Amino acid sequence: GLTVLLTENHQLPLCAISISVKGGLRSESSEDNGISNFTAGAMLRGTGRYKKDEIVSIIESLGAQISPYSGNNSFGFSANFMKANFKDVSDLLAEILLNPSFPEEEVSMLKNDTLAAIGLIKDDIFQYANISLRKNLFKDHPYGFTAQGTEASVSGITKDKLAQFHKKYCVAKNIVISIWGDINTKDALDNIKNNFKNMAEGELYKPPVISIEPLSMRSQIIEPMQRNQSVVMIGYRSVSLYDKDRYPLEALSSLFSDGGGRLYSSIRQKEALAYTLGTFGMVGLDTGSFMFYAATTPNNAYHVKDAIMSEIKKVYDGEITDEEINAAKKILITNHQIKLQSNLGLAGQTALDELYGLGYNNYLSYPDRVNAVSKKDIVAAARKYFKTNGCVIVITMPENK
Repeated sequence: GLTVLLTENHQLPLCAISISVKGGLRSESSEDNGISNFTAGAMLRGTGRYKKDEIVSIIESLGAQISPYSGNNSFGFSANFMKANFKDVSDLLAEILLNPSFPEEEVSMLKNDTLAAIGLIKDDIFQYANISLRKNLFKDHPYGFTAQGTEASVSGITKDKLAQFHKKYCVAKNIVISIWGDINTKDALDNIKNNFKNMAEGELYKPPVISIEPLSMRSQIIEPMQRNQSVVMIGYRSVSLYDKDRYPLEALSSLFSDGGGRLYSSIRQKEALAYTLGTFGMVGLDTGSFMFYAATTPNNAYHVKDAIMSEIKKVYDGEITDEEINAAKKILITNHQIKLQSNLGLAGQTALDELYGLGYNNYLSYPDRVNAVSKKDIVAAARKYFKTNGCVIVITMPENK
């Protein structure tokens, strides 16, 4: 039941492996929030065969890079290494994925590290504002959580809970392994078959339907922080991975936030009101987000908020040019191609697209989908998702302001 993607690229004697497991925030609840991230990290801290120090030593001796990740919809590992070390790296990844032991001492140490990192969030003005925005934008939906979890949820993670989570999600039908690089396809597949022949088949994780009430009003939250700087964030709900509106929204993101974008030109360049600004967001399995941000001074925070809302309204009213749209699309396509220049970028992209049901070759048609976006599509998307009474605004502000 394991899906394996193999692509030969003989330009350099390098290889990359991406292992993607469907899960992440979308599989979590408020009680176990952070467990995907914790599991990915803990799997590198001991297996049935190796202790943590031995795993670190093997990775260093191979000159490899093996990194865990955890996101909104999946978690897993990526590896970058030389062609000559393919078998050793593949063997080690199989051991980590199939036989983590979750040693009590390592779990305790990782828990302390994670709790310390969570404690530092309140001192990070961007993270703090973003967490507040997500929580208020998504309410009880898992996308309102953070990958690290909360102090309460992480404190409740135990060795047994990690083992149960691993047993449920790290199964053949819920994983895609993508390998790109200077490989022989037959030899690589034989190695994977040998390493994973005893893996539990399991089932593909199918997230339960979660009803989420539409935003019926504009909410403005002031988050007090002892900083001489303010952050303004404005968030809207957007689309899923499978919605064709994601491409007009990506064009809008580029139009607003890139170097010559609307926000930079009007708020930073002309009025010098912000240090940094732009947009970001995510597309999930059932919903997504589109967020505007700006860092400014407390005295200018409300002015900046109004300026961002003004730029949103202009696009809402159709005040955009073909030149802006073409430039935004070119930037999107260029950034997409740059991201996929490496074996690691391609392995990661193809693994996730296959895991989410978009198909491993989905990336090939990205330029065509972006180029097909018209002004009409962009304005329609703005009017559909950037409704005045359907957003959340978070502003960090010193308590005395």
